[in-house]
Amino acid sequence: MEITVRVRVPEGADEKVIGELAEVFARAQVLRSLAVGGRRVKREKASWRELREYLEEYRDLRG
Repeated sequence: MEITVRVRVPEGADEKVIGELAEVFARAQVLRSLAVGGRRVKREKASWRELREYLEEYRDLRG
C-alpha cells in the first residue's frame, strides 16, 4: 500500500523545508515497508519453529 500526501504550500515557502519534508515522507514509506517485511519473516520463522517442535515431539511415534 502506498500513501500519497498532498499538501498546499503557501507562496514564498522555503524550498529547502519542502524538500526536507518530502525526504522525511519517503523515509517513512521505506521504514514502513521494512517493518511489514520484518513481520512476515518473523511469522515464517515462528511457523518453521512450530513445525520443527511438532516433528521432534512425534518423531518417536513412527516406530
